[in-house]
This record gives sequence, structure tokens and C-alpha cells, in this order.
Amino acid sequence: MNLIRRHRHVDPFFTHLSRLHDEVDRAITSHYGDGEGECPNQSDFLPPLDIGESGDGFTIRTELPGMSPEQVDIDLTGNVLTLRGEKQVDRDENDLNWHRTERVHGRFVRTLRLPESIDAEKVKATCENGVLTVVIGKKDAVQPRKISISAS
Repeated sequence: MNLIRRHRHVDPFFTHLSRLHDEVDRAITSHYGDGEGECPNQSDFLPPLDIGESGDGFTIRTELPGMSPEQVDIDLTGNVLTLRGEKQVDRDENDLNWHRTERVHGRFVRTLRLPESIDAEKVKATCENGVLTVVIGKKDAVQPRKISISAS
């Protein structure tokens, strides 16, 4: 997945176009897989992601309502971040005759290829109010070294 840099003051047309792109990407990923060797998602539950970049690193947020941290696995292999889990159905099927069920559940896998500049040693994940936040720092920039020339 490629990161798309978004600016604060954007024409509303491009905002709608970006949302359409995200929806098409989500639909293709859920049907055909993510291109990273993972199986296609077999459920309707595909948590949306927000990805941001600062000078220090990257922040990935996803909404996982009703899920505890124990139900989510986070892996970072090289520069590939994988989020996987399973949202359990929380209604008693024998209790009621349901007329409509819109809340989705099931297994999900989200895989992101991040830039090579990430530092795997600088990763922190938190979950608060159903929002999982993963912060990955960047590698320290290589500083040029001044080499003096001595006269012979």
C-alpha cells in the first residue's frame, strides 16, 4: 500500500476523490487480498486506517470498537506492518428474532508497506476507547561527516 500525503487545505473535489479511492482500495483488498501474501478477507469487517507522518515517525490509527487489545495481533517485519484480529459477534442468536443486523464482525488482516526509513526499535501501540494507535519512529538521519584534508 502506498502512503498518500494529504494537505490541510484541499479542494473538496479532491477530498471526495480521495475518499472514493479509499473505498475502492478497501473493496479490492477485501475481495482479492492485499498483495502481501495474505488471504483475502472473508468477512465484511475491514477496519478503516488513518496514516500520518511527522518529522519523528508515522502514526497509524484504526477503529476497533468492541475489541480488546488481546484480540489484535500487530507484527512488524522489515517495513511491513500487519494488523490482524477477529471481532466476535456479541448478540445472543437464540434470544431475539433479528430484523436487521448492520454491525459487522469476523476476521480481518490489514497489511501496510511503510517507507524504509522506519525504525523497528521505536514502535509503540496503545488502544483507547476502541481506537488502536501504532506509532513507529523513523531511523536517525545519517549526518554528513566533515573530513579535513592535511597537507603533506
